[in-house]
Formats: sequence, C-alpha cells, structure tokens
Amino acid sequence: MAEAEELLYLAAACEELDELECAVVAVEAAKESVEPTDYKDRRFDLTQLSNTECCNYFRFNKADIYRLEEALRLPARLVSPTRVTADRTAALCLLLRRLMYPNRLNDLLPLLGRSVSELSIIFNCILDHIHDNFGHLLGNLHQPWLSLEKLNTFAQAVANKGALHQNCWGFIDGTTMAISKPKQHQKVVFSGHKRIHCLKFQGIMTPNGLFAHMFGPMEGRRHDAAMFHESGIMTTLEETMNRPDSTPLCLYGDPAYPLRPHEMKPFMGARLTREQEEFNKDMSSVRISVEWGFGKISNLFAFVD
Repeated sequence: MAEAEELLYLAAACEELDELECAVVAVEAAKESVEPTDYKDRRFDLTQLSNTECCNYFRFNKADIYRLEEALRLPARLVSPTRVTADRTAALCLLLRRLMYPNRLNDLLPLLGRSVSELSIIFNCILDHIHDNFGHLLGNLHQPWLSLEKLNTFAQAVANKGALHQNCWGFIDGTTMAISKPKQHQKVVFSGHKRIHCLKFQGIMTPNGLFAHMFGPMEGRRHDAAMFHESGIMTTLEETMNRPDSTPLCLYGDPAYPLRPHEMKPFMGARLTREQEEFNKDMSSVRISVEWGFGKISNLFAFVD
C-alpha cells in the first residue's frame, strides 16, 4: 500500500495522471490494503484486563461493565440479522470503546480480534438493542424516578443551591452537533447563530445529574423555541408536573424559551429591578448544570461529538 501511494503521489506531481486516473489508481491501491491477520484468532477476554485498563479503554471499571450488561438485559450472545454472533461482554466493550473517542474500526482489531466487517455488524447490533429496548426512557417524562415526591426533592435541592425560585425541578437547554456541509439543502442545517452546519438537540437535566428527557435531532436552522414546541413536552408538564394544591412544578431555561407557568426563564429588558437582576444571577448559576451535562457526554464519549 505504501509503495502504491508513493507512486501515485509521484505520478501526480509529474502531471502524468489526470484526476480520473488518480482516482482509479487510488482505488486499486486501497484494494491492496488488507486487514492485519495477527489478530484474527485472538478473542477478547475482559478478565485479562486490569481495572485501570478498563477505565482507560471503556470509561467503566470491570465490575461496572458486568453490572451494565445486566442492566441493559443483554443476551449471553448477540446474533445479528446476518448471523454474526458475539459474546455480550465483547459486544458491550466494543460499543464503549467505539464511543469513547473518534476512531476507525480498524484501530480496534488488536483489542477485539474480529474483522472490520464483523465489528461494524456487532456495533450496530448492540446499538439497536439498546435503542429499541431503552430509547423510550429519554423520550417521555412518565418515569418512576420522576414521581411527585422526587420532583419536590429536586426542587428543594435547586432552592438549597441558592435559587430564588422554589418550584424548579430541572433545567432545559438546546445544544448543537456540528456536521459536514451537505451537498444539498445546506440552508436547512445551517445555524445563523452558530455560523455552522449542524443538528440540534434538546435536553432536560435534573439536579441528580441525569437527563430526564432528550429530543432531536432537528435541523440546525430551527430556533430553540421551535424545538421546544415540536418536542410536545409542554403538554406533559401541564398534565403531570403539579403539586396537590395545583402549584406548577417548572423547568428553567434560557431567554430563547417561552414563558409559561411550567417553563420559566430570566427577566428580560434593559431596566431590571435589583430583585430581578438577583433572580437572573442566582438562577443562571444553577442552570449551568444542563450545559455541563452536554459537555460531559462529549468529554466521556467524544465519538458522538
């Protein structure tokens, strides 16, 4: 492969090949590149790794990886639609290693000992399993851990951190994921505010550091208020997020969001009273947690950023 590339660059430099011929030679050179065979007979064994290595490779220690297997209800062996099989521990570690940092499947051969095509199939298989069985947990707020008792606990925790609002149980915000400029429909995914082509997501974070809801993706040109409307989250808030005396338990967001009994935002205007400025300052200091949540995802699993 190296010799083919060297000849290709030399020919191009001498202008002996036109663009089409260079492309043909490049394709032929790529065909000569074969996967390393040293790892084909190697099988992944988590027991051979230390806890430090597990954290470095997968972001979880060994015991937590086994706990995660059970929590995700992974079968002993995953079987893809194309009949490729994998041990659940190896499949889970492949998923975690792949998401941890931008990489190529070819880079994972030494660790997991499967061909690139098999790694791709196994990765998609376990990803589909998690999405199909647990995706709904981020799609609605009707969860046991979001009971009225828990919401009151969250609201008290927010108040204890210095927030002046006593009924705020979570924070809502939008985030952008930059993408390559598409060949078509560029304006649809272009954010005039960020000046990039992107997709947008909306998340709701609670004081315990968990995302209670996630919505997206949406086109980069859409405003956060439009994303809030499209998510349909307001209907759920109005129907279920109320105390017995009908006091609304609300979310807090930035100025882009609409002002509603169940959705609060900072006071706006050039002439704010001292009390209004103090309210904005105190609520801003606790609202930053939702931005930390998005940042933590990108830091721990940079592949998705």
